[in-house]
Amino acid sequence: MEIKKKGGGKLTYLKQVLYNLERNPKVLFTIQKANSNLKAWGYTEHGIRHAKITSQRAMYILQKLSYPEEDIYLAGIAGFLHDIGNVISRYNHEISSSFITFEILKEMNVRYEDIIKVVSAIGSHEDNSFLDIPDHIASAVVIADKSDVHRSRVQNTDMNTFDIHDRVNYAVEKDKLIVNKNSSKHHIILDLKINTNYSSIIEYFEIFLHRMKMCKRSAEVLSSEFHLIINGQRMA
Repeated sequence: MEIKKKGGGKLTYLKQVLYNLERNPKVLFTIQKANSNLKAWGYTEHGIRHAKITSQRAMYILQKLSYPEEDIYLAGIAGFLHDIGNVISRYNHEISSSFITFEILKEMNVRYEDIIKVVSAIGSHEDNSFLDIPDHIASAVVIADKSDVHRSRVQNTDMNTFDIHDRVNYAVEKDKLIVNKNSSKHHIILDLKINTNYSSIIEYFEIFLHRMKMCKRSAEVLSSEFHLIINGQRMA
């Protein structure tokens, strides 16, 4: 199914859905409001920036691993909307994000089967879950979400009041997600440059150890190995 793009050319159906979502005033307002809530509660950035990075990285992962275009854009849609439920509450936000996403996509006349795949991925992204990651779309979203650690996510402007999450994120000067596809085992690598003047590597593991475990479990679903590199040294 294809939708014609203005001025010639074509956009595939799901690519058009993602394109429209990224420009939908109601969607953008809701994500921004969710982030303002989190800022007031002392959390790092979960706004448009994080939504776009998660969307782009989820698509990048599946594209590099040669998944179908349809699944690539489903992951992109899920990545863009995965935190929208924070507008209601941080608690169980993966569930509220799924419900809000269902209504948004239903209003956009997205196919029911595609909606279900998206909300399934969103519902599986939170690191409180002890369950296995259900499929490749959810796995891509998990890795894309958990790999976004960077100083630009710190919303607290007073360094004197930084908590451990602020310090660790602020210490990360560069983050890069790399996917290497091989004939036998693929490799998904998170390469970080951390300024240890702001946070120690041990502090990073204190708050991100469970997230890295989720990335490892997700990579296994993608027939891949997940590796973490910090300041040129492989940590996992």
